[in-house]
Amino acid sequence: MHLRHFWPALFLLCAVGRADDYADTSKLAGAWALDGKTTWKLAATSDGVHFTYMRAGQPAADFECNTSGKDCPIKMDGKKVTVTVYFNGPQLVLMETRGNDVVKVRFGVLAASGEMQVETIPITGSAKPETLRLKRVETESATR
Repeated sequence: MHLRHFWPALFLLCAVGRADDYADTSKLAGAWALDGKTTWKLAATSDGVHFTYMRAGQPAADFECNTSGKDCPIKMDGKKVTVTVYFNGPQLVLMETRGNDVVKVRFGVLAASGEMQVETIPITGSAKPETLRLKRVETESATR
């Protein structure tokens, strides 16, 4: 095979592979809950994702951010935070910077159970690693 045929074929193969990776990201959209007190709602926007996060039944964050890896200044728990959101294959990654503390949060749907796994991975600071498995729940707007 000549090189002039190799590069377009390689590009096409990579594009198809990437399309398969991103096809699963639509599985993240919706409302997800753990014990009725921790809830994440994710909704696609024109250029990113709208997040709604409830902790202990109280709103902790409600924001939109692009998925191109640009910083988004938001408020979480009433404090200023900067988040960066991007897809890594089928997982949605949220990097949260609060002062000198940096935490990576990965959202992904487990194929076997259909649950959304939310992994919290401290990069710097004193946060502890945590993995939660949330179940999809019906929202009020979906039942109307």
